[in-house]
Amino acid sequence: YEKLSRIQGVEVASKFSNGMRYMAFNTRLFPGSDKAFRQAVGCIVDKEFVINNVLQGVAINMDGQMPAALTAWVAPVTGVLADCDGLSAEDRWNKSIGILQDAGWTAADWGSHPGGNERAVAPTGVKGPNGESAPDNMLLYAPGPGFDPIRSTFSLFIADYMQQLGFDVVARPTGFGVIVDLVFTAETCRDWHFYMLGWGLGTFPDHPALFFDSAQDTCTVEGYNTPGYNTEGGYQNPAFEQLISEFKLAKTVSEAQRISKEIGRAHAELQSHSDLVCRLLLEKKKKREKKIKI
Repeated sequence: YEKLSRIQGVEVASKFSNGMRYMAFNTRLFPGSDKAFRQAVGCIVDKEFVINNVLQGVAINMDGQMPAALTAWVAPVTGVLADCDGLSAEDRWNKSIGILQDAGWTAADWGSHPGGNERAVAPTGVKGPNGESAPDNMLLYAPGPGFDPIRSTFSLFIADYMQQLGFDVVARPTGFGVIVDLVFTAETCRDWHFYMLGWGLGTFPDHPALFFDSAQDTCTVEGYNTPGYNTEGGYQNPAFEQLISEFKLAKTVSEAQRISKEIGRAHAELQSHSDLVCRLLLEKKKKREKKIKI
């Protein structure tokens, strides 16, 4: 954007894209099955830092399922994302550790943060409320830099943020088709922990009903519910499933918008997906010279 705007005689306009980039947790597997883990990850990831300091502002932060272009559908930011908004790196880390501790997680050593933008000294021996340890070498799949540098970059930073919480997560940039075949196939629906993909939206944004509807379970019908929400072995939240059912039965657009915002508030609490960004679309055109009649 800055390079284009410096070209003499060129005007640059920007607008929101009607789509999203997201990271999914496999809630059929620990630790993605634990709400506090998902919330802690949502808190510590400083998306604004990555967007502005690394990606040079080429994307727009998303804190929910709806991109900013769909203003009538966007729910106010609530839950852990609101609590952690604007915090320093140290405060984000402390808040995330507190989320885990309050939910009954334990550690041999909870680590520390040196302050500023330095990396935290990660906790060791972290265990969930039931005494379960997270697996080693958990992979975060994302499209490679040649396909999408935005998701590839985010995967590196998010893996590092999770490492600072004491989880052995490794970013794995790979082919787009590799990810799709892995996460949307019944035979391999439990063979991954985290992935990043994107979604282009239409004029009627019904994607939450696809992403989280139990009838769309990837493990049984190879549908769009890859995280396994409200499916056998996945994270259970009947109230969320009820909202999905009500959304599908909505008779008017205004009713669908109201329910969509309720879904957004529930999503903010449950962190069923970690919504990342939508792309910033740039348009350039030559400036028109104004002729003044004398």
